[in-house]
Amino acid sequence: MRVPVLTLVLLLGSVSSRISHAQQQPPTPKADKSQSADTPAPVQRRPPQMAGRIIHDDTLVTLDFPGGTIASYAQAIRKAAEPDLVNLFVDSQAAGISVPPIRLTKASIFDSLSLVGRNGQEPDGRYLNLSVEVLESTAAGGSPVYKIRANFIDPPGNPNRPFDSSLEVISLNPIIGLPGSSRAGRPPLDVKTVLGAIEAAVAVSDASSSTPPVLKFHEASGLLFVKGTNAQRNVAIEVVRQLRSDIENERAAEQAATAGRDSKKMLMKRQPAEEVAEMVRKQLEGKCCVQLEVDGKYIIITGDKELVAEAAQRAYAIDGMPQRPASVPKSEAK
Repeated sequence: MRVPVLTLVLLLGSVSSRISHAQQQPPTPKADKSQSADTPAPVQRRPPQMAGRIIHDDTLVTLDFPGGTIASYAQAIRKAAEPDLVNLFVDSQAAGISVPPIRLTKASIFDSLSLVGRNGQEPDGRYLNLSVEVLESTAAGGSPVYKIRANFIDPPGNPNRPFDSSLEVISLNPIIGLPGSSRAGRPPLDVKTVLGAIEAAVAVSDASSSTPPVLKFHEASGLLFVKGTNAQRNVAIEVVRQLRSDIENERAAEQAATAGRDSKKMLMKRQPAEEVAEMVRKQLEGKCCVQLEVDGKYIIITGDKELVAEAAQRAYAIDGMPQRPASVPKSEAK
């Protein structure tokens, strides 16, 4: 049987094409029976990127940081990186945030800084987003710039709000005795002493705060203006409250001591005040807690309220008696 030449040529061409395609295919790798199909592939840490481009981070540091603030941790990284220079910026909000002890061995700058980043609620009720940003150098061969930034969010109604732009206004009138106040006419507390006590208490009330309090005293009105953290404002209020409580307790003790006492000043119209006072003293002899003093024609009686009333009645009775005539020597009598 004869096969047409054209048919034979086509068959030979098809076989040749298949052999060529098989030679170009890479061999199929054999499955590794020691690794399960469910085992995830290892994840490789990628270096920091900016705008889709890899930023080189070749400086390695080894340090044993004892703990402190973000600012002190950044300084420790700069020191550990020497003689290399590290472009590291810490914003004012992040500088005072606490950092626990950290020990590193040959860690990159980016990894070292990433350890302090966190996002969550702080003990004072605020939400903190502490992040590390990497800025690519615009110059060829330049080093990146690292930035540690803190963003605080204060939720509405936070009772531990650390700072308030409004002022706390405290009246010192009840304790310094300005004219017209309840303390007026009494020995006042020294203004400098009061302000010194408030400033000392405020200074130690919130040592962790990087924002110093502001205290302004308006002498004409007796008002103290306090601006600072919640703890600082509260301690200023507490100092004034305690001083006022001490004064009120002193006043209450004085009132209790004088509750049963009275005082009267009486004008003697007919009899000499000295004689009336002496006669009243003799009539009240043996009775406690009453004193009689003479001031010109006046008798001043102080002491127990009931005895003062009794002494006043006796003095009025004696003063109402007819004045005794002066005695006349017998030689002049007719």
